[in-house]
Amino acid sequence: MLFLILIAGSASIADETNSAVYGRGNDAYTTSGGIAQEKNVIFMTWPSGAGKGERWLVSIDVAKPEQPALLGKLPLDGFPQDLAITGTHAFVVNGIELLVIDISNPASPALIKRLPMADATIRGPQGIDIKDAMAYLACRRGGVKAVDISNPREPKIVASCGIPGFARDVTVIQDFLYVANDTKGIHILGIETSGRFKDFGRFAVPRGCIGHIRATGETAYLSGGDTLVTTVSIKEASKPIFLGSTDDRNILSPLYGSYSHDLSLMETFDKATGAKRVYACVVDGESGLIVTDVSSPDMPVFTGELMEGVKVGSPYVLTGICLRGTTAYVIDDMYGMRVIDISTPIKPVLIGEGVCLTHSKQK
Repeated sequence: MLFLILIAGSASIADETNSAVYGRGNDAYTTSGGIAQEKNVIFMTWPSGAGKGERWLVSIDVAKPEQPALLGKLPLDGFPQDLAITGTHAFVVNGIELLVIDISNPASPALIKRLPMADATIRGPQGIDIKDAMAYLACRRGGVKAVDISNPREPKIVASCGIPGFARDVTVIQDFLYVANDTKGIHILGIETSGRFKDFGRFAVPRGCIGHIRATGETAYLSGGDTLVTTVSIKEASKPIFLGSTDDRNILSPLYGSYSHDLSLMETFDKATGAKRVYACVVDGESGLIVTDVSSPDMPVFTGELMEGVKVGSPYVLTGICLRGTTAYVIDDMYGMRVIDISTPIKPVLIGEGVCLTHSKQK
């Protein structure tokens, strides 16, 4: 069976600013960062919070997870919120453009191309996924766009599809594109060989709006709104079926538990039996990292959490996550990067925080 997990966020609307001022004030869609790994290097956008005038694409050496080391950083404008990597290039969406960055030398990333995606941020890109030589962008009120990136120095918009609602994120599963469509639920598009789309309509998701989409194999999983995790079967790709959800989000997220900033999926195998377990790892801003066992998709179960910052009175503000095995690399919007061991899901442990990025030091 194939399932879908999504992450939800607020549905308020951004100001129709242009690229000259976008990124210099407050914006409703800046709370989540983009993070991805290429070999032993993590690339992440930082910071993501509103009201911070300078932002970067940061490269970090994680060959020794307990001792992450800053390699380089590239100043970015706008609000870089999501990124995807293929080969020696990173593709970053900053709310109004697609930025192509050469990362062949991780210590010296270089911006090589800007591709304007919209005339205003209300129709600009917020989420991205890549399959083969095509990048798919969720463009808020601008729907979804497909960009040919076979030549990274000359990306070309080859298709677009307007959809009702507010496209926040996308994920490609085989020949289908699933759009996190805020309060409208999931919008399903078939990907045709020409790169164009076939519209299969939308599927309303109970209890909350959708901000991000993740999947693994025949399974995907979701989070946000009044729940921590919700599961939707898409075994029949164009006809999702609601399976189940947690109903204890406010208990598990004691601070600002109404928005999930990012989610990553972790698979483990029992050495004795070979049985597979799947966990949804959610970074929830000031509420830290929350782990849910989603091995039985119709019965997601809260498993463990890491909220050390809450305990010591200096909250983490976790806004992005990527996983390598059972090691989580997370963006802390107040600090930089933290590294968390989730090999024991009931008790995640902080193991590294050697990269401290502060505004006063990043000149």
